[in-house]
Amino acid sequence: MNGYPIRQYNHPVAPHDQIQIQWEHTVTDILTAAKLTLIHEDRLLIAVNKPAGLLTVGTEQESHDTAYRYVNLYLQEKGMSEKAFILHRLDRDTSGVLVFAKNIQMREKIQKDWTNLVKERVYYGIIEGHMKSKSGQLEHWIYEDSRKVMQVTSNPQMGKKVNMTYQVCHESDHYSLVQFLLLTGRKNQIRVQMKAEGHPILGDKKYGSSYNPLNRMALHCEKLSMRLPEQESYLTFKAAVPREFYQLVGMSQPSDR
Repeated sequence: MNGYPIRQYNHPVAPHDQIQIQWEHTVTDILTAAKLTLIHEDRLLIAVNKPAGLLTVGTEQESHDTAYRYVNLYLQEKGMSEKAFILHRLDRDTSGVLVFAKNIQMREKIQKDWTNLVKERVYYGIIEGHMKSKSGQLEHWIYEDSRKVMQVTSNPQMGKKVNMTYQVCHESDHYSLVQFLLLTGRKNQIRVQMKAEGHPILGDKKYGSSYNPLNRMALHCEKLSMRLPEQESYLTFKAAVPREFYQLVGMSQPSDR
């Protein structure tokens, strides 16, 4: 109904509602309808590629249109008793790898030791302008103000330290495609650090961007590598960098992405 899957048998229908009935379908149609792509699924984890514009989990204002809800609908449609549990979040306007646990015990174990279990978190973003140094490490102290906006402070006692490395991949006249490797994971970390450097993420009005040629924030989680508790081998989840990122900066899309 109106582009969303409905399971309730007595869901109310109003004039002008658009209803589509598909008699033959696969369970992945639920994810497809929400523009979610299944990356990986096993008995303990499920990973998807989340599109920009979709919440990870509900808020007071919006609880219906979320990745969390659609992944759980997908599991229900498969007739599974498991539920999806949040391990981490992506901002609404950030796309890319999003991983859920399939039981609460696994979620608690992973979240308790998240820093040690996660090996790599790689993001790609388009920034305004050009970095003076084409690679390096950025370190700041950040805190959340009364408006729930992250701010950089010069007082280490006032904030929490954040670190990431970056590598400029390609530059156009006005923008740069940059790879970010998170060394810490804080709310809006990449966005607030790039604002502090004077090169906000393109389309990120909240943190100082003046332009939005892609009609979205140009930030994407391309890779997350992690291991499960008490295991030594790592699982790597990847979601290809959106084609429009390369097109905007005039760069050929790598064949392995």
